[in-house]
Amino acid sequence: MKYAFIAQHQGEYEVKIICRVLSISVSSYYQWRKRTLSARAQEHEQLAAKIEQIYTDNRCLYGSRRVTAALHQQGWTCNRKRASRLMRLHNLLGCERRKRRIVTTRTNTDNPVAANLLQQDFTASRPNQT
Repeated sequence: MKYAFIAQHQGEYEVKIICRVLSISVSSYYQWRKRTLSARAQEHEQLAAKIEQIYTDNRCLYGSRRVTAALHQQGWTCNRKRASRLMRLHNLLGCERRKRRIVTTRTNTDNPVAANLLQQDFTASRPNQT
């Protein structure tokens, strides 16, 4: 994390000044820059590129579950949590479904009220009485 910070601010300040402030040797920073990515990090980059492709191909609607299913169909092995983490790192958000709203009454007053075919009287003389 410190090395990435140094790489970002290398143009603004000298490397040896930043290293002195962060208590890091200059040689360890340059050794970090020469180092290649690990196999896992390379796999993460490939997977992230594939996830981004699937995400954009599906109109930026797919969440981690659908992306994981699409990856499995294409032969990639990936856990849902890993796909979710990579999507979060690359700011890829799935479209949230709207919550279902249950409507039990109809508020359209233009419709006529149903006829009382049983001739039932629903008026009460006082509360809690039939």
